[in-house]
Amino acid sequence: MAAPAVNAGLSCAGVSDGRAMDVYLRVLTSTPETSPWSVSTSMLCANYPDAPSAPTLVLGSLDIVEVAWNLPTYNGGSSVQGFLLYVKWSTAADYTLVWDGRENLSTKTYRLEKNDHLGNVMIPGSLEFAVSAKNWVGESPKSTILTVVLTQRTDAATAVLSGPGFGATGVLSAVAQYIDLQSKNADGTNQVAGGQFFFLHVQ
Repeated sequence: MAAPAVNAGLSCAGVSDGRAMDVYLRVLTSTPETSPWSVSTSMLCANYPDAPSAPTLVLGSLDIVEVAWNLPTYNGGSSVQGFLLYVKWSTAADYTLVWDGRENLSTKTYRLEKNDHLGNVMIPGSLEFAVSAKNWVGESPKSTILTVVLTQRTDAATAVLSGPGFGATGVLSAVAQYIDLQSKNADGTNQVAGGQFFFLHVQ
């Protein structure tokens, strides 16, 4: 007759994180007989990793937002296997998982484009990013957030060109002209963030 199946749990209480142990099993009977030890199996006592630091902004625009992140300071005693990246509009209640890299340790950047995950639109507003780390035990808490403010595009109809010679009639003298560019929002106010690139057409 086969012996009944027995399930037993082992606790890591009092054992430091990252401690590896070899576990053996043998059978004791009611008579003074003992089986040989079984083949060992490995057991790792570990905990959840700490939250990584907040992601950092690599590039921010209405077309592309790219962020990067690093390993957490403490891995919980088990090697970090990968990361999960979450994002939401600051006015939204819940995060959206935009990168599930729990088995991809080498990837530590992500590029969010305007047709990805957020209703197929990138509009002026604030995006909040948070990242977590995953090890053998599970997922860490989310990092502190990175807030990325997306500003309005420069409105071509209200952009201003000024400088020596602008507005004058006739032929300009053959000297260098210095041009000041001021980007404007669609409501006509001066743009104080974004608008990093200008395209000047001279005819």
